[in-house]
Amino acid sequence: MLHHALARPARLGHARLICVDGPSGSGKSTLAAAIARRRAVHVVHVDEMFPGWDGMALIEHRVGLLLRGLVRGDGWWRRWDWPGDAWAEWHRVPAAGLVVLEGVGAGHRSWARWTTTLVWVEAPRAQRLVRGHERNHDMDEQWRRWQARENALFVAQHTRARADVVVPNRDN
Repeated sequence: MLHHALARPARLGHARLICVDGPSGSGKSTLAAAIARRRAVHVVHVDEMFPGWDGMALIEHRVGLLLRGLVRGDGWWRRWDWPGDAWAEWHRVPAAGLVVLEGVGAGHRSWARWTTTLVWVEAPRAQRLVRGHERNHDMDEQWRRWQARENALFVAQHTRARADVVVPNRDN
């Protein structure tokens, strides 16, 4: 997928945007970290932009602000402190090189014109549920609501069908 992104022109100002999307627990964060180990990139985790479990509805607004900023110059986004249930510090994203936008909804159609490469990561449902429970063992109800919202988002956005690269992630 790096080859795909590097072979295409920058579409987000002077930056190339790699969007890594897919269901929770599929391995998006792991893939983004692997990309960052191979190449100097700026990784933005979309779920850090959501104000809590019910914040997914704000994705278009929150991510849109960052990306519109990157078209003009450096972009800025504010991190949500999940344990503290409050907005935290601001982060600057340089308007050059590779930007990896990772998380549920990262492949939203609203910024398709700026996306260099859209990656869809998938894993079997049972595997994703185990990973979700391991991360959020005391929040099963929130996890189920989150999954319903992400499924609705993926259907509305046709994310997998629009992906340039599909990464199957299966534990052996």
